[in-house]
Amino acid sequence: MENKLKGMFKLSQRISLYIPTRNKQNEDLPIELIDCMEDRVASEFSDVNGGATATDAIGYWKTGSTLIKEKVRMVFSYTEQIETAIDKAIQLANWIKETANQDAVSIEVNSELYII
Repeated sequence: MENKLKGMFKLSQRISLYIPTRNKQNEDLPIELIDCMEDRVASEFSDVNGGATATDAIGYWKTGSTLIKEKVRMVFSYTEQIETAIDKAIQLANWIKETANQDAVSIEVNSELYII
């Protein structure tokens, strides 16, 4: 397979930002706000990396013995400028924390998760 791809343009670094759909009080965020956050992340990732993709996902975690389930949106992008992309993702994560009234937001870099 690699012989067929030899000489093709390759982007080997992936960065993702998880967009919440609830605030830290577990209240649903307005869909317009979620869309706004997704659009801004996709736009700014595209500025840095040339493009982005968004997908729906479900996140789970426990608070004490209670399982919390939340729909999230993941915006991800492939890049060769990983340091620039990380700087942009951290800036966006801090904006999302404030905008969505969150304690933390997740960034994933090459399959490693960081809680911002």
